[in-house]
Amino acid sequence: MVKTEKNTKELILEKTIEMIHLKGVQDTSINELCQVTGISKGGIFFYFKNKQELVMESLKYYENKFLKFIEDNLVGDTAFDKLYSLFNQIILLHHSRNFRGGCVLGNSALELADKDEDVSEVLKEIFYKWSKIISNILSEGIKKGEIIGEIDSDSLAFSIISAVEGGIMLSKLNKNSYYLINAIKLVVNQLESIRRK
Repeated sequence: MVKTEKNTKELILEKTIEMIHLKGVQDTSINELCQVTGISKGGIFFYFKNKQELVMESLKYYENKFLKFIEDNLVGDTAFDKLYSLFNQIILLHHSRNFRGGCVLGNSALELADKDEDVSEVLKEIFYKWSKIISNILSEGIKKGEIIGEIDSDSLAFSIISAVEGGIMLSKLNKNSYYLINAIKLVVNQLESIRRK
């Protein structure tokens, strides 16, 4: 296949995300990126003025894939069906990787929150979009009468994401699914407490 400007740039973004996922931003090396892509430093910096811009653009590129994964796995008729389907797919995804790498977004947020304000803003926006997807599912459940009582769907969405991210982090640390599964069980128990029987 003949390389085009578009697929060359996409290759750089894809490989950068792979490296960030396994090594973190700090240890993502431009020299190693050159080796895995077969593109020179000059070629990489033709598309990105510096490493910070490369990292920001890579996270934005990953955002589309990540949010598509979320949307594609919200399967079912009720808000609960959709959320439980997503939780199951998150467990399966991380289990299939033997919890290697953890979550690109969570890792990057922990690494860069106090170091790079611009990249942190990109990450905040991605987490916000994820939370709005969950919040909208919960709001839909309220409108359909699937959820009893009054809940703050935005706050609950952030609580769900916090629990899932914490479970992913601890499962990555221990290379054991127990922590993610247990975190999700706690979320499910919370959701079941507001489910109309």
